[in-house]
Amino acid sequence: MYTGRGEWESVFGRARAVIEAVRFHLASHTSYYGTGNYLMTEVEKSRAEIRKIHERRALSPKVTSCIERRDGLEWVKPSNAPRDVAHVASLLAGYTAELEYHLRDHDTVWASQVERAFLHLNHTLFVDKCVRARWSRAFVQREEECEKLGALHLLSHGIWAFKAHGLRERTDLILGTRIVNPSTRARRAVDVLTRTE
Repeated sequence: MYTGRGEWESVFGRARAVIEAVRFHLASHTSYYGTGNYLMTEVEKSRAEIRKIHERRALSPKVTSCIERRDGLEWVKPSNAPRDVAHVASLLAGYTAELEYHLRDHDTVWASQVERAFLHLNHTLFVDKCVRARWSRAFVQREEECEKLGALHLLSHGIWAFKAHGLRERTDLILGTRIVNPSTRARRAVDVLTRTE
């Protein structure tokens, strides 16, 4: 799937600039001849850039769906009145925000967080004798001791590790307690949930 961050960043940069110009225009409470028309044209240019990428590239289904759905909305307004300019700028802001969300490859981001956490652990074990000794003692004791240390390290990187025992059985690797329903607080505190078996 094509992500083309550079090409999309150009589109999003233009859209942000247009939206900022609309804000300035509306806040100034002045109506210079042609400003509304110019801003409407700039919004349309942003939409045209998105359509061009859509026509040329193989995009993910979510991105394609967003473009097709959002592009079908009523954008064109019969006037360049401030409320109409604000309307199309709001549509553009929502459109680009949704596209940016769908273009993020969340799985890749999360995988790189996990890789970074283990790379950090690897380097720490190499450099820090105390940490290496703690892990060596845990390795000799029981698997659960290593799981606790690993889960604690992952948590420091925003990753909550838990153990899955069955369809609905989960155990916190650090506390050793059954996880019935992860609290909202715990979910807010971490970026990634990962499980071991």
